[in-house]
Amino acid sequence: MLFASNPKDFTDISGHWAKPYIDFVTQRELFVGTDSNIFSPNQGMTRAMHILCQEGYLIGYPRRGYMVNSYSREDYRQVDQLRSCIEEMCVRSAIERATDEELRALKDSLNEKSTERSPLKTNNTKFHLHVAELSGNKFAVSTLKSLLGITSIGYITMPTDNELHEKIVDAMLSRDAERAIHYIKLDIKES
Repeated sequence: MLFASNPKDFTDISGHWAKPYIDFVTQRELFVGTDSNIFSPNQGMTRAMHILCQEGYLIGYPRRGYMVNSYSREDYRQVDQLRSCIEEMCVRSAIERATDEELRALKDSLNEKSTERSPLKTNNTKFHLHVAELSGNKFAVSTLKSLLGITSIGYITMPTDNELHEKIVDAMLSRDAERAIHYIKLDIKES
Protein backbone atom coordinates (compact mmCIF):
# COMPACT_ATOMS: atom_id res chain seq x y z
CA MET A 1 0.00 0.00 0.00
CA LEU A 2 1.39 3.38 -0.99
CA PHE A 3 0.82 6.60 0.88
CA ALA A 4 2.27 10.04 1.23
CA SER A 5 5.43 9.99 3.30
CA ASN A 6 6.57 13.48 4.16
CA PRO A 7 8.44 13.33 7.49
CA LYS A 8 8.15 16.48 9.59
CA ASP A 9 10.49 17.83 12.26
CA PHE A 10 8.28 19.33 14.97
CA THR A 11 10.17 20.75 17.93
CA ASP A 12 7.35 20.33 20.46
CA ILE A 13 6.46 16.63 20.19
CA SER A 14 9.67 14.91 21.26
CA GLY A 15 8.74 12.65 24.19
CA HIS A 16 5.02 13.41 23.80
CA TRP A 17 2.80 10.32 24.27
CA ALA A 18 1.08 11.01 20.93
CA LYS A 19 4.26 11.38 18.84
CA PRO A 20 3.69 8.20 16.75
CA TYR A 21 0.13 9.30 15.99
CA ILE A 22 1.22 12.84 15.18
CA ASP A 23 3.88 11.44 12.84
CA PHE A 24 1.21 9.28 11.17
CA VAL A 25 -1.19 12.16 10.43
CA THR A 26 1.47 14.71 9.50
CA GLN A 27 3.37 12.41 7.14
CA ARG A 28 0.10 11.82 5.29
CA GLU A 29 -0.60 15.55 5.42
CA LEU A 30 -3.88 15.14 7.28
CA PHE A 31 -2.50 17.75 9.72
CA VAL A 32 0.26 20.24 9.12
CA GLY A 33 0.76 21.68 12.60
CA THR A 34 0.31 25.25 13.75
CA ASP A 35 3.62 26.58 12.39
CA SER A 36 6.44 25.36 10.17
CA ASN A 37 8.04 23.28 12.94
CA ILE A 38 5.44 23.44 15.73
CA PHE A 39 2.55 21.01 16.08
CA SER A 40 0.93 22.23 19.35
CA PRO A 41 -0.26 18.80 20.53
CA ASN A 42 -1.97 20.12 23.67
CA GLN A 43 -4.25 22.67 21.98
CA GLY A 44 -7.98 22.10 21.67
CA MET A 45 -9.78 20.54 18.74
CA THR A 46 -9.84 22.54 15.53
CA ARG A 47 -12.58 22.62 12.93
CA ALA A 48 -10.39 20.44 10.71
CA MET A 49 -10.05 17.85 13.48
CA HIS A 50 -13.82 17.83 13.92
CA ILE A 51 -14.28 17.14 10.19
CA LEU A 52 -11.68 14.36 10.34
CA CYS A 53 -13.62 12.77 13.20
CA GLN A 54 -16.81 12.95 11.15
CA GLU A 55 -15.09 11.33 8.17
CA GLY A 56 -13.65 8.54 10.32
CA TYR A 57 -9.96 9.49 10.25
CA LEU A 58 -9.86 10.35 13.95
CA ILE A 59 -11.60 8.86 16.96
CA GLY A 60 -12.57 11.30 19.68
CA TYR A 61 -12.47 10.20 23.31
CA PRO A 62 -14.36 12.62 25.58
CA ARG A 63 -12.08 14.30 28.12
CA ARG A 64 -9.14 12.15 26.90
CA GLY A 65 -8.22 13.32 23.41
CA TYR A 66 -8.10 12.02 19.87
CA MET A 67 -6.51 9.03 18.21
CA VAL A 68 -5.83 8.33 14.56
CA ASN A 69 -8.17 5.66 13.29
CA SER A 70 -5.62 3.31 11.76
CA TYR A 71 -6.18 0.04 9.97
CA SER A 72 -4.06 -3.08 9.55
CA ARG A 73 -3.04 -4.65 6.22
CA GLU A 74 -5.66 -7.32 6.88
CA ASP A 75 -8.31 -4.61 7.37
CA TYR A 76 -7.36 -3.05 4.02
CA ARG A 77 -7.43 -6.48 2.35
CA GLN A 78 -10.92 -7.14 3.68
CA VAL A 79 -12.15 -3.70 2.60
CA ASP A 80 -10.72 -4.23 -0.90
CA GLN A 81 -12.40 -7.64 -1.04
CA LEU A 82 -15.76 -6.07 -0.18
CA ARG A 83 -15.16 -3.17 -2.58
CA SER A 84 -14.48 -5.66 -5.35
CA CYS A 85 -17.85 -7.37 -4.80
CA ILE A 86 -19.78 -4.10 -4.58
CA GLU A 87 -18.07 -2.49 -7.54
CA GLU A 88 -18.59 -5.61 -9.68
CA MET A 89 -22.32 -5.37 -8.95
CA CYS A 90 -22.26 -1.63 -9.70
CA VAL A 91 -20.53 -2.17 -13.06
CA ARG A 92 -23.02 -4.87 -14.08
CA SER A 93 -26.00 -2.72 -13.05
CA ALA A 94 -24.59 0.43 -14.67
CA ILE A 95 -24.05 -1.44 -17.94
CA GLU A 96 -27.70 -2.54 -17.85
CA ARG A 97 -29.27 0.77 -16.93
CA ALA A 98 -26.93 3.65 -17.91
CA THR A 99 -27.34 5.30 -21.28
CA ASP A 100 -24.41 5.79 -23.65
CA GLU A 101 -24.72 9.51 -22.94
CA GLU A 102 -24.32 8.93 -19.19
CA LEU A 103 -21.30 6.68 -19.77
CA ARG A 104 -19.70 9.25 -22.11
CA ALA A 105 -20.23 11.90 -19.42
CA LEU A 106 -18.44 9.59 -16.98
CA LYS A 107 -15.56 9.26 -19.45
CA ASP A 108 -15.44 13.03 -20.03
CA SER A 109 -15.21 13.61 -16.28
CA LEU A 110 -11.89 11.72 -16.26
CA ASN A 111 -10.19 14.70 -17.90
CA GLU A 112 -11.25 17.19 -15.24
CA LYS A 113 -8.30 18.63 -13.35
CA SER A 114 -8.52 18.59 -9.59
CA THR A 115 -6.30 19.99 -6.88
CA GLU A 116 -8.56 18.56 -4.20
CA ARG A 117 -6.63 17.19 -1.22
CA SER A 118 -9.56 15.63 0.60
CA PRO A 119 -9.43 11.88 -0.05
CA LEU A 120 -13.22 11.71 -0.36
CA LYS A 121 -13.21 14.35 -3.12
CA THR A 122 -10.40 13.14 -5.38
CA ASN A 123 -11.03 12.25 -9.01
CA ASN A 124 -10.46 8.58 -8.15
CA THR A 125 -13.16 8.60 -5.47
CA LYS A 126 -15.52 10.59 -7.69
CA PHE A 127 -15.05 8.06 -10.50
CA HIS A 128 -15.88 5.03 -8.35
CA LEU A 129 -18.86 6.77 -6.76
CA HIS A 130 -20.13 7.88 -10.18
CA VAL A 131 -20.07 4.27 -11.41
CA ALA A 132 -22.00 3.30 -8.26
CA GLU A 133 -24.53 6.08 -8.89
CA LEU A 134 -25.04 4.84 -12.45
CA SER A 135 -25.96 1.46 -10.97
CA GLY A 136 -29.04 3.07 -9.44
CA ASN A 137 -28.41 1.43 -6.05
CA LYS A 138 -28.29 4.15 -3.39
CA PHE A 139 -27.10 1.68 -0.75
CA ALA A 140 -24.15 0.69 -2.92
CA VAL A 141 -23.22 4.37 -3.19
CA SER A 142 -23.27 5.01 0.56
CA THR A 143 -21.50 1.74 1.38
CA LEU A 144 -18.83 2.36 -1.24
CA LYS A 145 -18.30 5.91 0.03
CA SER A 146 -17.63 4.52 3.49
CA LEU A 147 -15.22 1.88 2.15
CA LEU A 148 -13.38 4.43 0.01
CA GLY A 149 -13.03 6.58 3.12
CA ILE A 150 -11.26 3.72 4.88
CA THR A 151 -8.93 2.86 2.02
CA SER A 152 -8.14 6.51 1.34
CA ILE A 153 -6.38 6.76 4.71
CA GLY A 154 -3.61 4.66 3.20
CA TYR A 155 -3.22 6.44 -0.15
CA ILE A 156 -4.17 10.03 0.32
CA THR A 157 -1.96 11.58 -2.35
CA MET A 158 -1.79 8.78 -4.92
CA PRO A 159 -2.58 9.89 -8.47
CA THR A 160 -5.67 8.66 -10.26
CA ASP A 161 -5.09 6.08 -13.01
CA ASN A 162 -7.15 7.69 -15.77
CA GLU A 163 -5.94 5.16 -18.35
CA LEU A 164 -7.41 2.29 -16.34
CA HIS A 165 -10.60 4.27 -15.70
CA GLU A 166 -10.93 4.93 -19.45
CA LYS A 167 -10.64 1.18 -20.12
CA ILE A 168 -13.41 0.55 -17.58
CA VAL A 169 -15.72 3.08 -19.23
CA ASP A 170 -14.88 1.84 -22.75
CA ALA A 171 -15.77 -1.69 -21.68
CA MET A 172 -19.01 -0.40 -20.17
CA LEU A 173 -19.84 1.51 -23.36
CA SER A 174 -19.38 -1.68 -25.35
CA ARG A 175 -21.55 -3.40 -22.71
CA ASP A 176 -18.76 -5.87 -21.93
CA ALA A 177 -19.29 -6.57 -18.23
CA GLU A 178 -16.50 -9.12 -17.89
CA ARG A 179 -13.86 -6.79 -19.34
CA ALA A 180 -15.09 -3.83 -17.22
CA ILE A 181 -15.02 -5.99 -14.09
CA HIS A 182 -11.50 -7.19 -14.95
CA TYR A 183 -10.30 -3.56 -15.10
CA ILE A 184 -12.20 -2.45 -11.99
CA LYS A 185 -10.57 -5.28 -10.02
CA LEU A 186 -7.15 -4.23 -11.34
CA ASP A 187 -7.89 -0.66 -10.26
CA ILE A 188 -8.87 -1.76 -6.75
CA LYS A 189 -5.80 -3.99 -6.50
CA GLU A 190 -3.49 -1.12 -7.52
CA SER A 191 -4.98 1.33 -5.01
